[in-house]
Amino acid sequence: MFKGNVVSQILGVIGALVLAKLYGPEHYGIYAVYIGLASIFSILFTLQLDLGIVTSITSKLAKYLASSLIRLSFLILVLGLIVITVLNNTIDFNFPFEIIYLAFIGGWLMANNKIQEYLLTKNDQFKYISRGKFILTFLIISIQAILFKINPTYGLVIGTFTATLGLLFYYIKKNISHWTPLNIKALKKSIAHHQNLWRYALPSNLINALAINILPLLIVTFFGKAISGNYSMAFKILATPLLLISSSISNVYYQKATKFYFKSKEKLYRFTYKIVIQNLLLYSTILIAINTIGLYLIELFFDEKWLFLPKFVLLLSFLFICRCTFTPISHILTIIHKNHISLLFNLYLLIVNILAIYIGYYHNNIDFTIVTLSLLGGAGYLLVLIYSLRLIKTFKR
Repeated sequence: MFKGNVVSQILGVIGALVLAKLYGPEHYGIYAVYIGLASIFSILFTLQLDLGIVTSITSKLAKYLASSLIRLSFLILVLGLIVITVLNNTIDFNFPFEIIYLAFIGGWLMANNKIQEYLLTKNDQFKYISRGKFILTFLIISIQAILFKINPTYGLVIGTFTATLGLLFYYIKKNISHWTPLNIKALKKSIAHHQNLWRYALPSNLINALAINILPLLIVTFFGKAISGNYSMAFKILATPLLLISSSISNVYYQKATKFYFKSKEKLYRFTYKIVIQNLLLYSTILIAINTIGLYLIELFFDEKWLFLPKFVLLLSFLFICRCTFTPISHILTIIHKNHISLLFNLYLLIVNILAIYIGYYHNNIDFTIVTLSLLGGAGYLLVLIYSLRLIKTFKR
C-alpha cells in the first residue's frame, strides 16, 4: 500500500502545484468549495454502514452489505437530486448552483468508491486499492490540465469529478464477482449488528466532514476566494504526506486491528502504539523538510497571488503533526465500539472551526483564524489519541 501510494502522491503534489499556479487562487477557492461539499455529502449515502463491511463476521455478510449499500446509495442520490432541484427553484442562493449539483453527485461517486475499497480490504486485495489511488491521481491531473484552456473556472472541479467516476469503473471491474442479489434479511441482520455505526458513526463522521471542510466555505464567505485558495493549497501541501501515510496504513490497520480485537486483544495495544510512533517519526521528518527547503521552493515557484501560502503552511504545521498521530488509527474507536467518543471529538472540532473563523473575522485578520484552528485542533487530536491508547492498554493487562 505504501509503495504504491508513494508514486501517486508524489505525482499528485507536483501536478497540484503546477495546476494551482496555472489556475490561480480564486479558481482553486471554487475547487475547494466543491471538494468540501462532496466530502460532506459522501457521508450521507451509506449511513456509514460501509464501515461494517470490514468488521462483518463473514465474507458472505460483507458481500451482502456492500451490494445492498450500492442500491441504497442510488436511492438516496435520486431523492437528493429532487430536493436540490426544488431548493434551486425556490431559494435564491448567492452561489453557482451547478457546483452543488456536481458536488452531490461527486459525493455519491466518492461513497461508492469507499464501498468498493472496503470490500477489497475485506478480501485482502490491497494491491487494487493501491493501483486505484494512482489511477485517480493520474486522471485528475491529466483531465484538469486539458480543461485549463477550455474552462478555467470549472476545470479543476470537472477534472476531479470525471476522475472519480473513472476510479469507480475500475473498482467495479475488480469487485463485480463479489456482488450479490439484494437480500433484505441479510441487510437487516447487518444493520442490527452494526447499529453502533448508524447511531454514532454517522453523526460523528458527518460532523467531522463538516469540521474539516467547512472552513474553506467560510473563508470564501468572510475573506474571499483568493484567501480560501491560499488556505486550501497550504492544507493540501501538509495533508498530502499525511494522506500518503494514512491511505497506506489505515485500511491495513483496520483489518489487522479488528483481527487482534476478536482473537488476541493483548496484542492490540502493542500494534497500535507501534503504528503511532512510526507515523510520528515519518511525518515529522517530512514536516521539517516542508518548513525548510519546502517553503523556500514555494516562494520561488508561486507568484504574488499566493502571498499567504508559506505563512499558512507554517501556522498549520502543529495541527498536522498532531493529526498524524491519530488519523491513520482512527478506526480504533469503531473497532472497540466507542463511536460516541468520536462523535464528541468531532463536535469539538466543528466548534473549533466556527470559533476560529469568528475570531479571525472579529479581528479582520485571517492569521487569527489559522492560529486558533491549529492550536485548539491539534490539542484535540492529542487528547483523543491519549484516551484511545489508555483504553486499549487495559486489553494488554
